[in-house]
Amino acid sequence: METRLHDLERAYPNDYQIAWRLGDLYCEGHELDLPGTGSLADATLQRAIALRPDGVEAHLLFGVFLTDSTVPANWPEGEVHLRQAIELSGATPSPGAWSTLATNLHRQGRLAEARDAMDRYLALDPSNQAAQQYRTLLDQQLWQERGGQ
Repeated sequence: METRLHDLERAYPNDYQIAWRLGDLYCEGHELDLPGTGSLADATLQRAIALRPDGVEAHLLFGVFLTDSTVPANWPEGEVHLRQAIELSGATPSPGAWSTLATNLHRQGRLAEARDAMDRYLALDPSNQAAQQYRTLLDQQLWQERGGQ
């Protein structure tokens, strides 16, 4: 399978759609702990973004990938790509971009910004109970951070 993916990359080195979709496959492999797929996802998604800097899909996917990283140094770059995906989406951003941005900001300890991002998500999907619970958690943590005031 890996050989076929590399053949596809070689056959279409400048195709944005193939690059970001391969990046997605490598992200899935990384989630399954397949060796080497994390670095392949990183490189392939960076290449997709270089091919099409206004490609919403690649920015969103790369932002999610970096936010899910266990390496805190990756989270700020993930934030950049999520914000880029939201900006490029115009009037119809993916609700998932807002929820992942909230998670990213929360991981960075930026609770008020995380709550604002979750509010944006809830404006797009107000009936999502998990998001409502997450918003409540953010409120509680903000309250504690401010000394219960």
